[in-house]
Amino acid sequence: MYNDHCDYLSLADFIVLSSEAVTVRTASKYDSFNRFGRGTLGSRFANRFKVGRNTSTTCNSTGLMPDANDGCTGLKNIFLEHIYNKSKSAKGAWRLVAAISGAHTLGQAKVENSGFNGHWSDASNSGKFNNDYYRSMLLKGWGPELGVSTGNDQWQRID
Repeated sequence: MYNDHCDYLSLADFIVLSSEAVTVRTASKYDSFNRFGRGTLGSRFANRFKVGRNTSTTCNSTGLMPDANDGCTGLKNIFLEHIYNKSKSAKGAWRLVAAISGAHTLGQAKVENSGFNGHWSDASNSGKFNNDYYRSMLLKGWGPELGVSTGNDQWQRID
């Protein structure tokens, strides 16, 4: 898909646009007849997008993903101290951490990536960009179950 746009759009910009398109399309209030209407997520993205990102040909992300076993300390070490360390305030940086954590609502953990397995949302909300991830963390009962093959505590519903 990128080949159709590579003459005027960097790969980095294309990835951001693609990510925004997925976010808009999976939003719980998505309306295919009014994708960019006033007040929609699509209109907010369209009105704020700026072209000009440079595409890096290398990626040195080793050690820049938080370890789920470290909880908030892991998020702080990675996001606040390395990625969002130029934010105007710690409060603003924590807001960015909370926002990016919301991406969990779309995906699932896989043992080969993180040592964990499973979805964070229930079946009716999996794959939808909504606040169910946060609601699940706050309103559902969770308990650790020691992972046999990974040594990680796999969190399971206990309510």
